[in-house]
Amino acid sequence: MKRLLPLLMMMAGIVGFDQATKALLVCSLDLHDSVPLVDGLLSISHVRNRGAAFGLLSDWDLPYQPLLFAVLSLAALAAIALYFVRLPSTARLPRLALALVLGGAVGNLLDRVRLGY
Repeated sequence: MKRLLPLLMMMAGIVGFDQATKALLVCSLDLHDSVPLVDGLLSISHVRNRGAAFGLLSDWDLPYQPLLFAVLSLAALAAIALYFVRLPSTARLPRLALALVLGGAVGNLLDRVRLGY
């Protein structure tokens, strides 16, 4: 477990950065506003995704929809975490990539549980 500590700390940092940038965005942009970062290529927008990835099923009014998506997210997180832990210590780049994915996924799960989107 000691060999995973730097990656776990990085994941925690990603979660903190994710939450901080989202809080900054909510304070800075009205809902549905957008600001270009690279003109014509990349912009940042304030949206609320109540559905799955890329807004899939967001228009559906399923009973307990936030809970359903939170449980599905948790299951996917657990599967990725299990794969992450079972990777050999020599697989440094895949472990780094999965640590970044897991940090972002945990941040999104926190939002889903706390805010419902």
